[in-house]
Amino acid sequence: MVEGLAMNAIVGLAFSTKLGELDLTECFARMLRTATSTASGDTKEQQVILAGQVVSMNAIYTDLATIARNNLTSNLDVFERLMRLASKAQSNCRATAETLAAMQNPPTVFARQANIVNGPQQINNGPANRVRLARARKSEPGPNELLEAHGERLDNRETSSTSGGDSTLAPVAAIDRPKDGRR
Repeated sequence: MVEGLAMNAIVGLAFSTKLGELDLTECFARMLRTATSTASGDTKEQQVILAGQVVSMNAIYTDLATIARNNLTSNLDVFERLMRLASKAQSNCRATAETLAAMQNPPTVFARQANIVNGPQQINNGPANRVRLARARKSEPGPNELLEAHGERLDNRETSSTSGGDSTLAPVAAIDRPKDGRR
């Protein structure tokens, strides 16, 4: 009796007294068959139940709204209570219809990323838990990595000295250097 479906069978029996005398073992066996088919992906029986509940909730709403209308002039308090219950029945009817529609037409899931390739491909989207990245900081300039590969310099020419093509020009900093070096 500790098993979940057995407890549900007991609850079903307790609320099904209008159907007459029911056998607990038979109720449990039927509930087990239904749960097993649902777990394997077959939801037809649940859809039938939900469709019946939509009709039942609509009948409850209609009955409560009609009784409320009959009490509108005689007892405003009873009218208000009945209308609240009718509104709840209508809301439950709508929610049940939405659930049924979602079961029949599952929502479309759009992929975040589509990688189309001919052949093997590895996708690294990063960690699932995004970690806040550290702020950028000033870094010292490193060696020119474009001219190096595997520790060897790709440009095998000797470094040249600066040319003295226009010797009349002097460095700007030597002539126009400000007195305050911080500027």
